[in-house]
Amino acid sequence: MSHFGNEKIINDLVDKCAEKKIPLEGLFICPYCDQPAEWVENKEIYGKNYGKSVMVWLCRPCDAYVGCHNNTKKPLGIMADIELRTWKNKAHHIFDKQWKGRKRKFRVMAYKRLDEHFGFEVHIGESDVKMCKKIIEFCTEYEQAV
Repeated sequence: MSHFGNEKIINDLVDKCAEKKIPLEGLFICPYCDQPAEWVENKEIYGKNYGKSVMVWLCRPCDAYVGCHNNTKKPLGIMADIELRTWKNKAHHIFDKQWKGRKRKFRVMAYKRLDEHFGFEVHIGESDVKMCKKIIEFCTEYEQAV
């Protein structure tokens, strides 16, 4: 069994890629539909390019995407559909209030609090809906305590 949980889908993708002579290296699979995502400029999503790193992995059928590190094919986090993007935005909104507009050390301290609370290194970009909700709950409690 593959780590995607569906060996047949993965084997079919490998066969399709071989037929179309698409290299498997750099292939990114959408976690929602198990189909290959496209590596495109972010203007495909926003209408124009934003930021220094403009490349994203995009699954059009699922309206899911993730940005990439420095225009490489390395994703910044996990691919997100509209639901996950909404929860990531909510988590960032409440978390970022703890440090935005202050010295960089406050950002480091805020992430350290998250890491210590959860017992592992936390990145909102790598969080699923359940984890985003836990981050929001923790940050809300922290905000009320200070």
